[in-house]
Amino acid sequence: MKKEADILGAKIKNGKRNAQIGSRSASEVLAKFLFSLIELNNVMSKRKSKIFKTDIRKLYKLLVKKSKIGSREDISKVIDVKSKRGVETYYNTLQWILKRIKEAKSFDDFCEKLCSVILKEFKLKDAINEMFERKLPINPSSLQQVMKLKGIKVTLTEAKALLGWMKSLDMIVERKIPVLSSSLKDRVLEEIRSKGAITYGSLARKYGDGVRELIVDLWNRDLIAVPALDEYREILREANDLDRLPPGLGGRLFSSWQDRITGELYSELVIPKRAKILARWFDEFGS
Repeated sequence: MKKEADILGAKIKNGKRNAQIGSRSASEVLAKFLFSLIELNNVMSKRKSKIFKTDIRKLYKLLVKKSKIGSREDISKVIDVKSKRGVETYYNTLQWILKRIKEAKSFDDFCEKLCSVILKEFKLKDAINEMFERKLPINPSSLQQVMKLKGIKVTLTEAKALLGWMKSLDMIVERKIPVLSSSLKDRVLEEIRSKGAITYGSLARKYGDGVRELIVDLWNRDLIAVPALDEYREILREANDLDRLPPGLGGRLFSSWQDRITGELYSELVIPKRAKILARWFDEFGS
């Protein structure tokens, strides 16, 4: 009887162990599945852009020798591009080109066709005219925003590609427009607009620590975008002193300190040096 009870007990223990193993295996499978979804999402998010800043002569060479390109690995055999990122850039851009330009009799013919394609597909004539009318500096950021205003959505990477191609094809001629900068705030704003995007650290090195107040003021007036600050917009809009914000504010944007005389605790705004400062020209655009 005791022997049978021991056997039964062993079976129960084995059953529990198997159930635990099965449960653990199921959890591991689920975890791996979720991780694969995250990885897939990351990959997809990195591949939103269809065209990239590339040399048009190399693109022409790839087009001419398209029959020899069956995979990404063949790219480096045709043109002098060794890095994996460079190969991916040219391969993806070539796929976009091949859907629109099947062949070109010469380099000049290729340039003419490429010019025609991007003018029509991205409404670049309307975009450039709009920039001229508004006296906007031409950079990837301003081009992207004007194109969005015209109903054409492109990534900043694609805007860089288009701008690079237009310059290579001599489609645009830049003229310097005089802008009166009578104050430090004006000069900071014009520098941001002329570059389209710049880091806070670059501005702080050039204009000093006092640029923090200017940046927050320009951001509050929606003249620039600072994505790192958006989460704290309500607090910063009402702030009179960026060094004496309510205590207990966490995150990488704030540090705490105590007034030695009154003993009161405060938080102060510390904008990271690598925080992006982006130009804005239209109310229609968010940060």
